Amino acid sequence: MPHSGGNGLGFVMEIRVLLIVQDEKSRELYLQAIQQEGIRVYVSPSFTDLSEEICSQTFHGIFLDFATKMKALRRNKGYIYGLLEKFPVCQLKIIEEETGRVKCFYPTGGDISHPLDFIQNECCRFIPSPVRTEPRMAVHLNALIYGHPEDQNPERSVTVNLSRNGCFLFSSQYREVGSDVWVRFRDFPDETPIQGLIRNRIPWGEFRRIPGIGVEFRKILPSQTQYLESLLQL
Repeated sequence: MPHSGGNGLGFVMEIRVLLIVQDEKSRELYLQAIQQEGIRVYVSPSFTDLSEEICSQTFHGIFLDFATKMKALRRNKGYIYGLLEKFPVCQLKIIEEETGRVKCFYPTGGDISHPLDFIQNECCRFIPSPVRTEPRMAVHLNALIYGHPEDQNPERSVTVNLSRNGCFLFSSQYREVGSDVWVRFRDFPDETPIQGLIRNRIPWGEFRRIPGIGVEFRKILPSQTQYLESLLQL
């Protein structure tokens, strides 16, 4: 069940965030820190056992309990890192149980002063997206990124990871989240550009993160989908 906050800062639009935490006491302390008017928090005890309600929603960001993450990495490393690349993510850790003090920090390092600062600065600018139910695989393909179909100067790139429905592409150029993009894979038998939607962007210079764009495939030929599935061994 989602949790809604009471009085607080208030947000013009509803912000939906997913909180992944296994320990019940930690969950309650995190909810106290996150819940505000205009913020709807969905809670899951694990990465893989997601409810039908969560899978049907789109989210602006993810709050991730550090202890839950470390346990899950042993079995679901690829899936977890796929989430970290797709969404704004804030890791949480209980520093003082008696006072309920919560430490907030990015997965790549760097502290965040408060969970609400993360929501204000990261989640509010992110186009809500569904939680991906299939993992992305570390498949590296040569690609050309076009800003429009007639683009004569595409950016040379390579995939960091790949799934049936999208990919993360290395890119140091500024590209608007929510805009269309066309990707031509040089390794495909059919190099017809695939139209996609930029779901998220990691700018160059962000601490210990590969710069690039997360792309959701929107228009792809059946033969290209078939080739993708063969690459991914689906």
